[in-house]
This record gives sequence, structure tokens and C-alpha cells, in this order.
Amino acid sequence: MARTGRFLAVAALAALLLGACANKDADRADVVNALEEAGASSEQANCVGDGLTDEDSEFQLSQKELNDLAGASDLDELDSDVNDRVRAVMDQCLGDGSGSDTATTDSTDESTTTTGG
Repeated sequence: MARTGRFLAVAALAALLLGACANKDADRADVVNALEEAGASSEQANCVGDGLTDEDSEFQLSQKELNDLAGASDLDELDSDVNDRVRAVMDQCLGDGSGSDTATTDSTDESTTTTGG
């Protein structure tokens, strides 16, 4: 599963880098469409789109940074800060292949026994 998630992340990253049209500003829809075309689920694509464009996201890209991402042929062409933020969002949304950004927990039942005395 981790291998599938890693492959999807690489494919999605390639789609992001080459997906937007150079004649217009890249936007959230471009991110989502490129990722879905690369095989990401709608949930995964929306997660990345939100992570890169939502005002409340710690990883939000400016319009210039989003355009730079869309126009780049490789992440190494981007400023290291932008590169780090894109990778962080991709890891969060696609890293395990589930598209979920929630933590998984062990579902072990615990019980407590109290004895009177």
C-alpha cells in the first residue's frame, strides 16, 4: 500500500508540475483536475487543492508560487520553501495512499477492573 501511495504521489506531482496552462493563473481547480487525471481520488485531490490554496492552510501558496508550480518541470526549480510546502501537502494527502489526513489509532479495547475492599 505504501508503494501505491508513493507511486500516486509521484504521478500526482508530475501532473501538478505540467498540468496548468501557461496562459492563465493556476488555481485550485487546476490542482484538483491535474491530480484526478493522474489517478488521485476526488478526496485526495481536494485535500491537496485545499492545502495549497486555502487561506487557513499553513502550506498555502501565493498566486505567483502556484503559477511557478504549474510552470515548473521539476520541483527543484522552485524555491526551497515552496518545494517543502508542496511536498508536505502531498505527503499529508497522498503519502499513505488513503487520502486521509486523520491519524489512525489502534482499536484495542481496554477495560478496567475495580475490586472493592
